[in-house]
Amino acid sequence: MSDLTVAKTILYQLTAKALFMYGARNVVGSENSLTFRLGRNAINCNCIRITLNSLDLYDIEYLAIRGVTVKEKASSNGVYADQLNDVISSVTGLAYHL
Repeated sequence: MSDLTVAKTILYQLTAKALFMYGARNVVGSENSLTFRLGRNAINCNCIRITLNSLDLYDIEYLAIRGVTVKEKASSNGVYADQLNDVISSVTGLAYHL
């Protein structure tokens, strides 16, 4: 069984309200990342993977998954924890608050 401390921390930093506003579903954690599916957005990605890198910053991948094909639509590297929602919102065009 793997340690999900990093995934739980990312989930806490994103906040449940923001995930609800993104239309996030199928949230999956791993040892150093958090992945979730999301609704329609400006860049047509349907999955986001947030990974903790060696500098204690986050790398965000915006993926389009269709069947067994995975395409990376965009990425954001070196994101601080307090900027996660702002960066995701600016890339995808989805609002995270009213």
